[in-house]
Amino acid sequence: MKNMNPKNDQIVTVHSNRNNIHDIEQFAETLCDHLMINETYFGNILTSLSELYHIWNISNPSDSIKLIYHTDFKTLNIIIDGFDQKIIDQINIPENLDHEEHGMVSDKVFVIQRLTDSIVINEDNSVQISFDISAIHNRIYHERARLLRAYHNGVNVTKVASNDDHV
Repeated sequence: MKNMNPKNDQIVTVHSNRNNIHDIEQFAETLCDHLMINETYFGNILTSLSELYHIWNISNPSDSIKLIYHTDFKTLNIIIDGFDQKIIDQINIPENLDHEEHGMVSDKVFVIQRLTDSIVINEDNSVQISFDISAIHNRIYHERARLLRAYHNGVNVTKVASNDDHV
């Protein structure tokens, strides 16, 4: 896995190998640490990426996959490039798990659809998953503003809430 630098846009290439799931986990951890994303969102991001990695690894065992992320700190977009048309077609079908012929890929797509705010197939056959992260930063902003007001008003404040503190 290529190293991520502290910019807003990141690209990571992962080669197909069962052991490279750790690269996906590291990508998610670094991404969430960089953006101060809490454990709840981290779980959704990691699970979605892991499921997409498993779908891809089933169909393309000798290729590589490219992960790209971009955020405006309201929405986190992760683009996964490297899927073949057969998998794109399976991802693009609305899921109905009551259907008798659902299989491993449709089960994984169902999970991804429930954990992300959107899943889009781009014109270049890359898959884009998006997460609304605006509430995270909005809560931090309001907490910091409250603490700053308390400081200027002479109120003794002992602790700053972190992203991982659950309200």
